[in-house]
Amino acid sequence: MRAFATAATVAAALMVAGLAACAAERDMDAQMSGCLRDAGQDSSLINVDRRRVERPEFNRAFETCAARYGLKVRPAGHEISRVDERVLGLKRCMEQVGWKLPEPTRGEHGALVWQGMDALVPTDRMDAYQRDYQTCEDRWGPSGSDHDHHSHGH
Repeated sequence: MRAFATAATVAAALMVAGLAACAAERDMDAQMSGCLRDAGQDSSLINVDRRRVERPEFNRAFETCAARYGLKVRPAGHEISRVDERVLGLKRCMEQVGWKLPEPTRGEHGALVWQGMDALVPTDRMDAYQRDYQTCEDRWGPSGSDHDHHSHGH
């Protein structure tokens, strides 16, 4: 019974810490939005990386606001580059195992995407496609880098 009480106490403490972190993140989002608005910029925090790349005045305001609140930000375009690298790596991997894929296009967030892939894969080949895709996705991982590529120089 004591172990359960301890586990329950730890779980409750973690939940409170998680809620506090969420509240702090919401507060920081509100502060950043207000700062951007005060700087005469769109205060939305959606598609920030794309807007930082496409609009230098937004990027300057974003970096100024982040500095005001002690936030470190990556260079404009960093996230777009990571996604692009991952999408192109997945494409190469899928083509190496025999799939013919169209070239990706720029999505609304600024990064490369594939659209309508389900329509390109015949229903009777969907299981094989999903299996190969999962293998390639595992290889390229969420970091967007091909671990074999970097370690073996392929």
